[in-house]
Amino acid sequence: AVIESYFEEAETWAKLAQRERTDQHRDTEHIVGIVATGETLPWLAMEYMDGGNLADRLDSHPDGLPINEALWIAECLCKGLKLAHDNGVAHLDLKPENILFRETPNEKWDVPKIADWGLARSLLADSQSMDMLSVEYAAPEQFKPDEFGKPDSYTDIYQVGAVIYEMLTGELPYPGEPPEIMHGVIDGDDPDPPSTLREQLPHAVDDIVLKALSTEKPQRYRGSVDRLGDAIRDICHSADQS
Repeated sequence: AVIESYFEEAETWAKLAQRERTDQHRDTEHIVGIVATGETLPWLAMEYMDGGNLADRLDSHPDGLPINEALWIAECLCKGLKLAHDNGVAHLDLKPENILFRETPNEKWDVPKIADWGLARSLLADSQSMDMLSVEYAAPEQFKPDEFGKPDSYTDIYQVGAVIYEMLTGELPYPGEPPEIMHGVIDGDDPDPPSTLREQLPHAVDDIVLKALSTEKPQRYRGSVDRLGDAIRDICHSADQS
């Protein structure tokens, strides 16, 4: 059963990567490509990502990444997730370790891409067990689906919000041990606004991030990662104009 599940997930990932490279998104690829998969043994060969992952970059920037770069990475993540959501797939395990980079020349920002779609499921199917849940980035519905609803595309929006929060501040929205994190998330306690942890951040960023981290699903950009991406893009545009 585990091997069959692995092949199903690998097929989902491969289909998403292939569609990204053949439709209107092909000029802005933000899903790690799949080169090949096993037929009887569970293995897959991924596109070579030579720039490391976001977790390593956050370790070397304890106070947060450069603001403009962090917002651009967030916008790229929204683009990759939009394609997945348009094809009925949610990632459900977005975290810095699953965001890889492809190096680019001429001192341009390295391209971020989403990897490890191991928890991805069709939005029409029942969500799988959350035994391997990444607590630090988990949404309320991943802790208590009976109360908050099943994990779905809204969950990805929450997790993008958590990743943005960490990229901008160097801190998790809800620090502490797993039980403390879980109670902070499900009790609906808003985390500290990012601008209180990094004074250079515009207050508009607080609104964007805290909206993505809303406890109630309908408050998270109406489930549209596009809306989150647009809000981030507006902030970047305002910064360019100032």
